Amino acid sequence: MASKRKAADEILGQVSKIPTLAGSSTEGLDRGPRCDGTYHAEISQVNKALQKAVIDVPNTTSQQHHVYRVQGLPLDIDIKQASDLISGLFKQEGDNFMPQFRSFAQAIDGCATVATIGFQKIPMELSGVGKNEWSYDISNILRTLRVEDEDNTCIQRRQILTIDNHFDGLTVLSSPLPSDHEVDCLAISGLGGHAFGSFKEKDNPYMWLCDDLPYHLATARIIIYGYESQLHGSQSFQGLEALASKLRALLRDITERKPLFFIAHSLGGLIVKEAIIQMRDESHDGFSALDFIYGALFFGVPNQGMDITSLIPMVKSQFNQSLLHSLSTMSDLLLKQCREFSQAFNFPESRIMCFYETLASPTAINIDGKWRMKGPDAILVGQASATHSRSWENKAHHIQAINRDHSQLVKFRANDEAYRRILSTLKEFTKQASTMKRGRKIEPEEIPGRQACLNALHFDQYKERRLGVSQPHPGTLTWIWDHPQYQQWEESTSSNLLWLQGKPGSGKSTLANYIQSQLTSRLLHIHDVQCLIVDFFYSARGGGDQQGHIWMLRSILYQILLQAPALWEDYYQAFDSYKKSQEWTLPLLLQIFLSLGIKYDQNLRLRIHIIIDAMDESEEDMRHKIVNMLYEAGNQDSNANVVFKIFVASRPNLKINFALRNCRYMNLEDQTRHDIIEYVRCEIRRIAKEVVQCSLEELDFVSLTLIFRSQGVFLWVKLVLAELEERAMEGLCTTAEIENLTTSIPTDLEELYFKIVEKIEKRDQAAVGECQTILRWVAYSPEPLDVEQMREILAVSLCGNSSLSEAQIARHRVRHVEELRRRITNRCGNLLEIRRGVVQFVHQTAREYILRKTKSVVIKLGETSSRIEIGRFCKRYLDYVNFTLEEVWKSANLSRNGVGWASADLENYVHGITNRQPVLAVFCLDIYRLHAEQYSFLSVELDKVVQDFLEAVESTYQLLEGATLACIIHGDDKSLEKLIRAPEQVNRLILVPGDLENRDHFAAGCFPRSSTTRHWSLLHFAVYLKARADYTIETLLRLGADPNFKDESGQTPLFQAVERGSSCLSYTLVSTTMNCSFGDEDGAYPESGGLISDCEDLQSEDFEDESAVHKLVQEVATTGRRRKSRILSADPMITDNTGKSPLSIALKNHNYELARGLLVRAQKRGFVTAKSEGLNIHNYLYETCRTGNTRAFDILADFTDNWNFYDNDRRTLMHVAVANGHQEIVSRLLLRPCPDLEWKDKEGQTALEVAVLKQHHSVANILRKTGYN
Repeated sequence: MASKRKAADEILGQVSKIPTLAGSSTEGLDRGPRCDGTYHAEISQVNKALQKAVIDVPNTTSQQHHVYRVQGLPLDIDIKQASDLISGLFKQEGDNFMPQFRSFAQAIDGCATVATIGFQKIPMELSGVGKNEWSYDISNILRTLRVEDEDNTCIQRRQILTIDNHFDGLTVLSSPLPSDHEVDCLAISGLGGHAFGSFKEKDNPYMWLCDDLPYHLATARIIIYGYESQLHGSQSFQGLEALASKLRALLRDITERKPLFFIAHSLGGLIVKEAIIQMRDESHDGFSALDFIYGALFFGVPNQGMDITSLIPMVKSQFNQSLLHSLSTMSDLLLKQCREFSQAFNFPESRIMCFYETLASPTAINIDGKWRMKGPDAILVGQASATHSRSWENKAHHIQAINRDHSQLVKFRANDEAYRRILSTLKEFTKQASTMKRGRKIEPEEIPGRQACLNALHFDQYKERRLGVSQPHPGTLTWIWDHPQYQQWEESTSSNLLWLQGKPGSGKSTLANYIQSQLTSRLLHIHDVQCLIVDFFYSARGGGDQQGHIWMLRSILYQILLQAPALWEDYYQAFDSYKKSQEWTLPLLLQIFLSLGIKYDQNLRLRIHIIIDAMDESEEDMRHKIVNMLYEAGNQDSNANVVFKIFVASRPNLKINFALRNCRYMNLEDQTRHDIIEYVRCEIRRIAKEVVQCSLEELDFVSLTLIFRSQGVFLWVKLVLAELEERAMEGLCTTAEIENLTTSIPTDLEELYFKIVEKIEKRDQAAVGECQTILRWVAYSPEPLDVEQMREILAVSLCGNSSLSEAQIARHRVRHVEELRRRITNRCGNLLEIRRGVVQFVHQTAREYILRKTKSVVIKLGETSSRIEIGRFCKRYLDYVNFTLEEVWKSANLSRNGVGWASADLENYVHGITNRQPVLAVFCLDIYRLHAEQYSFLSVELDKVVQDFLEAVESTYQLLEGATLACIIHGDDKSLEKLIRAPEQVNRLILVPGDLENRDHFAAGCFPRSSTTRHWSLLHFAVYLKARADYTIETLLRLGADPNFKDESGQTPLFQAVERGSSCLSYTLVSTTMNCSFGDEDGAYPESGGLISDCEDLQSEDFEDESAVHKLVQEVATTGRRRKSRILSADPMITDNTGKSPLSIALKNHNYELARGLLVRAQKRGFVTAKSEGLNIHNYLYETCRTGNTRAFDILADFTDNWNFYDNDRRTLMHVAVANGHQEIVSRLLLRPCPDLEWKDKEGQTALEVAVLKQHHSVANILRKTGYN
């Protein structure tokens, strides 16, 4: 090691004497045990010193620019030793034969050092014709160089040094220290090119990848790739696929992996694309090289083919004709590649940048038997072909023109303007690739956007139906684990679908729920696969979000992403689309589901169990598409990283039957006989003991009859047993009477429902009317009703037409839940039940019969008439709510507008209205209000009812105005959350006294002298008061306040924040996250925060006080349903009635830091790159060019990549800046990739002509100095 350090010191001392060209030689990756950190630091200093030493070499012959690659240099050798070693090989003395190192770096395999060298005079050994590779045994030379380090205890292996000039394979030009190494940059040449020479300046030794790029991309390892692509005289017959497979194999075997991006020219880009397509389906020992590829810079890549007319004669009668023809504009191979590449490389963390030529290229021509590029000029690769990459990257900032011909696209001079332009893109690629999450395990909290996506997918009722399914009777359904079809479904290692079909009421939902609850424990033995269990139970009774396919997909996709964060990349693009529209559509959700697993990059395989119940109860529209989707998922490739185990339960349905005819199949009625026997015997034993009080043997006939007549339908058994128990309790309890009743009950469910309805019709008018009211509410309520809500509905209905009051309703309210249960059974037979505190139909078949099949002339449940009755009820009830609010206000003796309210007054008021809040206030204001208008089209009468109801809602909001204003004055966010019922309540204009300096005026109850008033939203008011407003703003935004809601002058709250120069308030408004939830401060929906899950372990049989359950459900509802509202970000470029915007105000007031802060935060929300409601970034740039505000220009310039634009008069920014004589702006524009200075405006004038015309001579001189004539 001492000798190495001594050699390094000598090099540092004599570096100016070393005849080398500027190159790259920074050290590479981990060298293993023979290299410590000290050596890395020393050799890095040596290399940097060498790279900075630029030696002028006379340009005498073309051979002086000839470069060779040296492979097999030991890891621990330094440049001085390597120079001595190589020069010693040729036994020639003199500086002319000393190798000039262009690069010196660790080889790609990490086992040796690789260098590129040149000579002033090429040694004789390397000048032989027809040879391009030479090998030397350097074992003895190395022993001479390493006297001090020689180990005589073992035989030294032979070490071979290889020098070549073909550069085939991967060559590392520069490699940072391991601690600095973040990304890899791989350059690949084009058709007939050379790995090194294609990027070298013509007739000059300068090669930008070697001589400049390592300094500018200090954290990137620079690699070049060589391959056989010679046209004339080639013996190769490899095609595009073969060329790509070689590159793919080399990339797969890279030892030290970092995010990688390509610099690809011409054919090289096609090879890269083909390699990526091949990688898509490749997994090498659980690893995919594709996971580490970030993107590519494509230079003249003929995506849609190139002009090969002049090249065809060069390959006539050669084996490589097929390769050339595959690059033509008529190539089917390239068309196929274009389609597949977008699918294979569609990662959100990826980028493709395309550069195209704008000069015609000389073509090949045969001169005296030699092919020269001196033929007629032609456009080899047109713009359309060179820029046709991925469909979503076709905007101006994805493509750039370079004013070069095809071969010169990647040849740059030192200090080349084109290089500087491309360098900025390379720096962006390096920065973005270094932060790429693909290719490494990511913790859930590390994934930006995942939580926001979960919030957007979540809805409170996503598991409500499953939680309402009956638990199986003890000892039943255990047969499922031994069923052959189920065993094959569970044990198979490939995707498959198991279809369970059963009659209505046969217990499909109970079985599906039983499997879901037991599956976790049954899969514990599986260790090499991560198992997920997700479910959705359709329910026509639940309607809406329990019946729609969008809700089903949202539910299962939410559960999958919650359990498997590594699948986030499959969600990313669709979520990005969702953020723009703020709406989940079926195609968007299907896009996510169908892509699940495509980008899954973990070594551990993933098995997703999806349990779908009651498919026949789903909405019929698009049902076939969902069934086909599940079928395809269950029959996908067995080698996929993600395996789908899908369980679907349904009633017999012709379309479902046809779609799933080839799947694993079970018929439930064939399996449940033993379960029904067990259930019947247990229930008969209970009835015999507790109701009839007889021996079990006396009811043997009843048991056998029920078992025999059940036909596998549990529901029928349950209804018959309920009827038997009811009749026995009425006194019909002799053995003969019970047996007769058992045999008289029809076995068909619809006939059984008919008898129940027939029995109801025989009751008195009041009982039938009450039954009709209950059935209407259960059938048409926007959401399921809990027991307390039903008690209130019955009480109000029983009040008749009398005025509603607290005392009047209390007199008619059913006393407790058990009494309600008996009353519902008495009025509605066994059509309804109370389960988990919710009143519902006993089964979907009961609901279908009552709404669609009953011919009763007494019980009328038409949709329009039912919704009219519910609407009138809600209007009447809301009038009662408003009357209660008025009473509380009067008793408090406070002002209407919140002025003069003390903090204690506010607290007492909120406490009063909370304690006296009627039971159905939440239902009317939060639930019915959201659904009312969607049914108003059914009739004119219903529309009138809905409008009357909405007027009552507005009255409620007006009554609460004073209290909400007082909450903002005092900064009482908790009270504010109790008072705000809906986003509509926040996003409305309220009359507010004007000219107020602070909240003290309000608290003191005094008005300023001015009598002016303003109409503001609550958010405007909070921003205006400023004190504690940042907290209040956050609260209002969570409650649904729209930060872009305008007042009478067209200004949003952000205008006030910017006018006051408050960066805190401004940033709060602009930085709001879309679709924040209200479960916790992080915007997450905790698993325990759903409507039902808080009482998940409670069964209806266990409720001693179901009013407690009501309170719990209502509390969850107010923080679940009501609080889930869209939250937008304030747009800093939105304009008011006079054309001003918050951004223009900040710039006008010279508050540049605030302006920059607004843009930084708004850019993340899409207001900068996308055109906003008001102006866009280009409008502001035009204004700075007009006014000459350089500071504003510098800020704005950082927020656009697109400089290729002009106004309605065809004026570019340069035209405007020149016309106003702003030299500083002109100088800044010249540093940007602006349009060609030859561009002419509407008057036909260039920028220089405008400068001359306006007599701005200094500006004209600046333009002339750029080379513009």
